[in-house]
Amino acid sequence: MHPDIGFEFSKGYYARLSHQMHGRVTRLLMTPLVRALQSMVGFLPFLVYLDSFRYPLAGEFAMQADLARVNRLPSDWGLEVGTLAEVYRNCSIVASAKLISRKTTNTNIQELSHGDPSKGLMKMAMDICKSLFRILAAEGVKFDHGLMLTLLVRYQRMAENNISKYHADAMINGLTFDRHEEETAVETFSQALKLASEKFCRSFGCATDSELDACQRRHCPRSWKMCAESRGRGQRGLGERGRTLGLNQTIGTSRDRHPSL
Repeated sequence: MHPDIGFEFSKGYYARLSHQMHGRVTRLLMTPLVRALQSMVGFLPFLVYLDSFRYPLAGEFAMQADLARVNRLPSDWGLEVGTLAEVYRNCSIVASAKLISRKTTNTNIQELSHGDPSKGLMKMAMDICKSLFRILAAEGVKFDHGLMLTLLVRYQRMAENNISKYHADAMINGLTFDRHEEETAVETFSQALKLASEKFCRSFGCATDSELDACQRRHCPRSWKMCAESRGRGQRGLGERGRTLGLNQTIGTSRDRHPSL
């Protein structure tokens, strides 16, 4: 960082392309997911901050030593999102910079690993989603089962719309574009988002729609968080048949709201 410019943090950007577009995780997961969340939870400064970066998952960044000492960074593929969250928390936004690098090729292309959440881009997508959920929960966003289902459907629609835009960009610029491969990537990222949301809800006890409705019918004064906590205690006391009944009720409620699921 140049000492006379006044920036505390900068994040590099370079075009991920050769004869075709790369950067699938940013183009087909991160960007549509952030914008889907914006359309659902309303104005949230952190989401606006994330969306302001042209390539938020770029691994190249620089920061002042004092800022680096106070940042708490994740050790998985959520590193880039976690870094931006820590900079947002500990640094003035006007002290952040987005820089363009001359590098124009992508030399680190990973396998999609469709159906295998333990490796490749599917693992990367899961780690990013879980990191984003944790950060947003800390920002005050309340996640429940219904919101997660709606987010999945909303994300898929926005990601599919992006494919059409990228196809037009590729045709105009004479780039190779495999639409089937792009659609497979969106399908893989949708599965990763679903798995990440399920794991997040298991860890933090997201309440289901039926449980929240029942709580309201009883005029229950307890908060959403307490309802979620009681769900976790109740599930531990249920047998296999009880858990199956609860799952069937959840699926029925989800299909009522989203017939396409």
